[in-house]
Amino acid sequence: MRRACWVLVLVLLIGSLAVSFGSIGAASKWTGTIQVWDFPRPAAAEEWELQAFKEFEELHPGVKIEYTKLTWAGGNEKLDVSVAAGQPPDICGSGLRLPYILQGALEPIDDFLTAEDLKDFHEETLNAVKLNGKYWAWPWYNTLYVMYLNADLFNERGVPLPENGEWTWDEFLSAMQKLTFDRDGDGKIDVYGFGFTFQPTYLQPFGFIYAEGGRVLDIDKNEFILDSPEAVVGIQRLCDMVWKHKCALPGAGGLTTTDVNNAFLNTRSIAAFVDTTGIISSFEAHNEKVEKGEIEGEKINLVTAQYPRGKNGQPIAAGPGVGSWAVFKQKDDAKREVVMELAKFITRGEGQKEVVPLIGVFPSCKSAGNVWAGNKNLEHIVPAVEYAVYPPMHPNWNKIDEKIMRELQLAVLNEKTIDAALKEAKRQIERLLEY
Repeated sequence: MRRACWVLVLVLLIGSLAVSFGSIGAASKWTGTIQVWDFPRPAAAEEWELQAFKEFEELHPGVKIEYTKLTWAGGNEKLDVSVAAGQPPDICGSGLRLPYILQGALEPIDDFLTAEDLKDFHEETLNAVKLNGKYWAWPWYNTLYVMYLNADLFNERGVPLPENGEWTWDEFLSAMQKLTFDRDGDGKIDVYGFGFTFQPTYLQPFGFIYAEGGRVLDIDKNEFILDSPEAVVGIQRLCDMVWKHKCALPGAGGLTTTDVNNAFLNTRSIAAFVDTTGIISSFEAHNEKVEKGEIEGEKINLVTAQYPRGKNGQPIAAGPGVGSWAVFKQKDDAKREVVMELAKFITRGEGQKEVVPLIGVFPSCKSAGNVWAGNKNLEHIVPAVEYAVYPPMHPNWNKIDEKIMRELQLAVLNEKTIDAALKEAKRQIERLLEY
């Protein structure tokens, strides 16, 4: 009887180990080469990747990783050609493309996501790689828009900077009004509080639209919902800054992002605007060149902040997208498991602690923690990652985005009412929703 009990315990223990280390077991059964492609990363981040690949090989004897670095100029075309020829890489960084999903070229990752994974990834981050109820890539990092403030202008006008980068809509509006002024006394406004524009593919102003719960699409119902009361509040606020409060750079609907950036950095005619965290390095480079006398002008005293919060108090944010690793269709089940394990290895929270700061973005995993602790420009932005909203995964998103921006441009130029603009946008977009 005692022997039978020990046998049962041994069987259960072996079964438990098989469940816990199933992927490692599968890896030991398959050997061969994994083709890994990725686009250029900062030098330190690329070095981290290569080290991660080496570590994975050591953990999986007989598995070799062949790494190909794509170029930004021709990388997308090379990837498209490889997919069309039926010879894509096994895995690719930034390889998630809607056409690839629709063509059946990518592997969904659902069967490889554990309950712990689902809890660890930020919900909105996962939603950014979701289509038709399935997840199509392993999220690696989040890119966010943040608000940039010229601290010197705030100090000049006696306007307090938002504490911890946080403010309500009323606090933000009050600050922008005080920062709009006639500097040289000629009766004309020289400096405006805020600068923005609606331009296709640039979603910087949408943090204002998301603040009270507005969204562009209900991706699950495949419906246009930018005309919801929650979204209209945000659009109205943007229009009012131009026409009612007159604290936003005029001509917002006809400006480009370059115009807005130039107004902030060069002409200093706005005190605040929104862009990605990637431009922080350009401000640092500007200040360094001024300091060395390589260019004329003044150094800019840069401070960042979150978008103004809505009534629910959540630190909402808009983001241009999520960096991820996509796995291409595999014929061999054993190899598929190894490739998925590699994708998970690259994107694990522990690794994100090291590599995400090298790229200048935010982790997709909660377990990575606040990688920007102590960084004066980014530490207070981290709480917004959990509430960030990204472009919806829709095959016709680029066309939808173009229609929306066109109508919002007309609304902010006061050539159409918001209601009329949204009705026309809905009419055009409903034809693009089916696929």
